[in-house]
Amino acid sequence: MTGVGAGPIFAPPRALSRESSTTIGNVRARNANMSVESSPEFSRIIRADQLADRDTEIVFRCEPAERRRLADRFSLLDLERLEARVWARRVNGTSVVRVRVNFVADVLQSCVITLDSVAAHIDEWFELEYVPGADVDGSREVVFDPEENDPPELMQGGSFDIGEAISEHLALSLDDYPRKPGTEFTIYTKRADEREPTDSPFAILRDGPAKN
Repeated sequence: MTGVGAGPIFAPPRALSRESSTTIGNVRARNANMSVESSPEFSRIIRADQLADRDTEIVFRCEPAERRRLADRFSLLDLERLEARVWARRVNGTSVVRVRVNFVADVLQSCVITLDSVAAHIDEWFELEYVPGADVDGSREVVFDPEENDPPELMQGGSFDIGEAISEHLALSLDDYPRKPGTEFTIYTKRADEREPTDSPFAILRDGPAKN
């Protein structure tokens, strides 16, 4: 089944706790200006109880207003495009959900040297596993193997926000130091046999005043 942001497997957007993310801790710096409880800029919530044991394919397209909010969140000059294709299924009839995601984005960032705009195209894949979270009263806990590379994400109320997961992986895919093509840092390195002028303040501090 294929959908574009609509259909019975989707639940209404909700405020999502940033603490629900367990595997992408290094995105926190990019989210420093956001409150702990807030509505994600790009929210696409999937209901686990409506998924089958075979892959359900869903296509998401980020709307202009959502792209503007994400650009502001990640300090981009512009987010011109963000689209994703998601394959989601329940694992062997259990309440565990496994998703594979391919997303593409076109972004404009500011060059760290000249501040000119730098365009980048992103095409990335990632996989996540979701398990039921604790009940509202906290009476049920989820136990996972600490030896696993990536612990599972916790669902909230039997659903999960794949839009926020896509946003976080977009942040991980951004160049931290975008540079305009052809622009390079210029670093001056003093030669080993090069000495400072004898009347320079640094030479005087090092060698003391000149003696007549």
